[in-house]
Amino acid sequence: MEGVYTFGDFRLETRSRRLSRGNQTVPIGDRALDILLLLIRTPGETVKRADIVAEVWGASQISDGALRFQINELRSALKSNGARLIGTVARTGYYFSGTVSFRSEPRFVESAIESPRQSAERRKRFETGAIVGRDDTIRETIDSLGSNVSLTITGPGGIGKTTVAKCAARALLAEGRPDPIWLDLSNGSEDEDIWPALARELGVGAGAQNLAEAALSALPRNTPLLVLDCCEHVIDRVGRFIRDIRSMGLATPILATSRETLRIRDERVIRLAPLGLPGANEHLDFASAGAYGALELFIRRARDMAGEYTLAETDVDAIRNIVRRLDGIPLAIELAVAHLSSFSPQDLDRLLQKDFDLVGLLPRDTPDRHQTLRNMIDWSYDRLEARDKTVLDQLSIFVGGADLDACLHVISGEGVSQNGLIEALARLVEKSLVIRECASGRTLYRLLDTTRAHCLAKLRSRGEEDRVLSRLTRYLAAAIRDQTSVEGHKQTVDRWFGPACPNLANLRLAKAWAFGAGGDPALAVELAQYAAPLLMQLSLLSECESMARDALTDREKVDAPFEVWQALSAFLGAATLATKGPTDDAKAALEAGSSRAATPSSARIAALAASGLYWLWMYRGEPLRALGCAEALRPQGDADLGEDDDLVADNYAAMAHQAMGRTAAAERELRDVVDRQARVSLGRFMRIGSDPGLMSQIFLMKTLWLQGRFRSAIDLYEHIRPGLRAPEHGLYRAWALNEALVPLYCAMGDYDAARAVIEELAASAQGQSMQIRCVAGLAAEAALETKVSGRVRSDLPRLLGTLRRNHFHLLLPWLEGVHAEALLAEGDLDACRAILKDAISFCEANQNGWWLPELSSLMGQLETRSANDAMAAAWFEKSHCLSTSQGSLALAIRNLHRVKIWSDAPLALRKKADEWGHWLSEHYPDDGDPMFWVPKD
Repeated sequence: MEGVYTFGDFRLETRSRRLSRGNQTVPIGDRALDILLLLIRTPGETVKRADIVAEVWGASQISDGALRFQINELRSALKSNGARLIGTVARTGYYFSGTVSFRSEPRFVESAIESPRQSAERRKRFETGAIVGRDDTIRETIDSLGSNVSLTITGPGGIGKTTVAKCAARALLAEGRPDPIWLDLSNGSEDEDIWPALARELGVGAGAQNLAEAALSALPRNTPLLVLDCCEHVIDRVGRFIRDIRSMGLATPILATSRETLRIRDERVIRLAPLGLPGANEHLDFASAGAYGALELFIRRARDMAGEYTLAETDVDAIRNIVRRLDGIPLAIELAVAHLSSFSPQDLDRLLQKDFDLVGLLPRDTPDRHQTLRNMIDWSYDRLEARDKTVLDQLSIFVGGADLDACLHVISGEGVSQNGLIEALARLVEKSLVIRECASGRTLYRLLDTTRAHCLAKLRSRGEEDRVLSRLTRYLAAAIRDQTSVEGHKQTVDRWFGPACPNLANLRLAKAWAFGAGGDPALAVELAQYAAPLLMQLSLLSECESMARDALTDREKVDAPFEVWQALSAFLGAATLATKGPTDDAKAALEAGSSRAATPSSARIAALAASGLYWLWMYRGEPLRALGCAEALRPQGDADLGEDDDLVADNYAAMAHQAMGRTAAAERELRDVVDRQARVSLGRFMRIGSDPGLMSQIFLMKTLWLQGRFRSAIDLYEHIRPGLRAPEHGLYRAWALNEALVPLYCAMGDYDAARAVIEELAASAQGQSMQIRCVAGLAAEAALETKVSGRVRSDLPRLLGTLRRNHFHLLLPWLEGVHAEALLAEGDLDACRAILKDAISFCEANQNGWWLPELSSLMGQLETRSANDAMAAAWFEKSHCLSTSQGSLALAIRNLHRVKIWSDAPLALRKKADEWGHWLSEHYPDDGDPMFWVPKD
């Protein structure tokens, strides 16, 4: 029974748990106060140590030292003129020695005094396992709990709302404050009031005449916190309860947990986000996994399962996939870890890809709503109105986020008007079933992956998936049609690579459905017609190739204008060129795209295909034919010719001149083009990426190092490097790494840097599915190791043969030069001669002159080994003439070096070499190779 104990000049109020002396409150801890309450009920009677421990701590494994500490605290608080109110019976227990009187409070005759054991049991509800990734949120929660504050922790099911609330309550207990009051409302309903639950928690009998007043009076005035857990299905009742409590003058902070806000006046809200997640392809180990809350939680819980499963480093990638698939939801991760008793992380990852429902393997006292993922979602889903369920299920068709425009076009159904959809979205966001995000200046709506899988299954079970996918495909086709160019518009590019819809993930989904068994061929071709150019611009080359090829396969089924098939052929050829190289298939597709009808649109497509043919000839190492394509792209006539209308042709011509070996001229032309590109958009031909000037600068970089200006070339690369790393510039990046940087670093003798470039090239080529670039990267790696060791690596000839069969001659002159030089070092002069002869013949026949000076110099070195002095001198002289006339002074230096180290060089050649050295000393750039062996006088 609640009341007031008095002894001496002390007063103890049981309801408020306040000990006072005179008008002063006596500070005392909770456990010491519990012991005092136990002893003063039976003054003069000894209470055994074991009984005290069981009542106060609710456990038996408490040391005598802990009990003695609390007894000393109690005695210190009760000092009264030297009297000792707490007596000791040796090896038995303790008793209260003072005279005690008790006055009950009759309003609560049906309430029971809470025993210390009950208090200890009540504290157990605040216990949790080790908490991961919520320290800041817990601190924010505690700091927000001031007088008269009503704070709601909200978020999706399983996000950890109750856990954060428990941690906040436990933190208050750790400060020595009285117990918070905790009301679990998960079993309540909108038909039930909250007051009976509070009364039961406080021990107030149900027979009280005014239950609300009785419960409020029984609530200790120094209660630090009132927690209302799991409010989402009794929102209205909770709102009324809090308003009533405040109107009665109670200022105790109130902390609610709910999947939606309470929508009451002055409510403060903390929205819980998922635990931190790593990137989809981020390489991790256990040491780095701790940076992400979701991974750390999984690993901690798995290690707690000692004997069930032992994690290995090889599991980290699978764990990364699991926590990403589970959206970083703590409960879902706990459920997944529980399955490690049956499945490895790799098996669990594969099961989750098939929408496996994580079944109830958590402790038996876990609430039913948390026993499975399905239960967790159905707890909210089953309480939705029919229209909200329709919107939620159809929203699950989107992969990732969708903006409002996409939702309005794709989601429909009986009773779902535009206004109804907007209202439903607002309600679903409020209930934490739909996540609202901001990206690229737009509001996006998305489902967590766990919720999406659940709702998508419901959509399929009703046979509605195809209908919604058809609407999504039509919407995407229209959206892309109205936004045909991303070149030069970085924000537009980011929208496609980001989470907004239309986005790539949804485009891939629409493509798979439209071309699939249950799809619509006409709609598929329409989608491909508009999507292929976009995929090309985004440097998603394999996807462009696949989209165009699949559409062309349906040519007999779909009646479409000639220009549609012409454009698809052009993009198929261009994409195949980038992924598989300048194969005959790529050439045939581009030539088909070049065939034109007598319409302006067909002429534009033909020009686009001609642009692709330019690059085909550049890939094939035939810059003279490429130059012809470039000139054909110039506008015909000059009636409406602006000063930059011929920029594309000038750009292409400059790059062709570089490949032809016209290094000095190419530098002037490329610098002019780069300057003009800063002022105009190249939006007329094969468009790739958001910065069309990058390719010109790559060719300029190659030109600079051939001139011997290595530092300038590297500085230019560092300047354009951030742009090259943008996802839409994958093709440009591969070109820069393969065609420019690998031979540049090898020329400088920086082989470690060359290896790093080759590794980056391999990763980039694989990520973009550029098969020919993968082969070229392997060939560059084999050539590098051949160059370092001086012996031909066994796979180099095979890789070079693959490049030749695919007509990929871009870097072949350099690669074959390395191959020949190693054969020369090995003494295989005949093989060396054959390779050099074929390479020189190819370069001369196609005016592919950029590496011809080096090949000629190597031929001279070969002839020195063959003791053919006259022929050697002729080749060395040819190399010098070629390199100096081109402006490729780095190659002139290499040639001069070979002459200088030829100990038996003819006298006439030595004199010429001296002249060459003097000339190079005067003309060689300051940031070129060290020239310590060139005569200075």
